[in-house]
Amino acid sequence: MIRALRPQINKGNIAIHLNNERLLIQLASGYLFGSGEDQVQSDGMAVLKRVGEILKDYPGYQVAVAGHTDNHPIRGALKNKFPTNQELSEARAANAATALEEGGLSGATTVGFAETKPVASNNTEAGRAKNRRVEIRVTK
Repeated sequence: MIRALRPQINKGNIAIHLNNERLLIQLASGYLFGSGEDQVQSDGMAVLKRVGEILKDYPGYQVAVAGHTDNHPIRGALKNKFPTNQELSEARAANAATALEEGGLSGATTVGFAETKPVASNNTEAGRAKNRRVEIRVTK
């Protein structure tokens, strides 16, 4: 997995964490989606398909896709499509899971956490950018 995703890891678009309990793949939201969008961009789609191709060979593992946002509320016309960050995070998780399916992985569960599980402070743009992410959790 790391070898296949090395270019994106080196650019900081993807982080992979492995321990005895799970494999966690974190993908920067800006790499996968346009601002306020839930449709996966072409570069992100290619990576998610590749991850799906790899994970399909491990049918004994459970895959969960989680969408996360920063704490800034949805504003303007975008509020018509996504009234809150919860809806946006759920839509992003679902579309990321669909991309995994296009790579051959089936059965991934999805969940949206909105801003409830930050990995950095929301007080800076850099922190908010880290909090806007999609995580793929693989467990036995």
